[in-house]
Amino acid sequence: MIAVDTNIVIAYLGDEPSVVNRIESAVSSGETVIVPTVVIAETFAYPYIDEALTTRIHNWLDTGVMIKSFDLPLAERSATIRRATKIKLTDCIIAATALAYGAPLATRDQQFKKVPDLTILAW
Repeated sequence: MIAVDTNIVIAYLGDEPSVVNRIESAVSSGETVIVPTVVIAETFAYPYIDEALTTRIHNWLDTGVMIKSFDLPLAERSATIRRATKIKLTDCIIAATALAYGAPLATRDQQFKKVPDLTILAW
């Protein structure tokens, strides 16, 4: 099981070979790939998005990744992380989601190193 940060999804959609291989290998082997809903929102907010990219995002979300919604327990955990680390709230939500499901987080964002007990996969 792995959780993915927005920068990893953007790299995947940008056809970065190492990220594409890692995500497709995980999905095809039956490993759970968690995509927090805030990552989806950030991806759709990407400045260079167009209709073709929007379609690719929807198609990818239908490939077997697990979308995890933001709920009250995640809100509380995100707030605790925010108070302790002072990192962006959206990043706290991503970290809280990974921690809640016991998943390491694939990311390139060094800020996540501030989150206690979060395992980082530096892709």
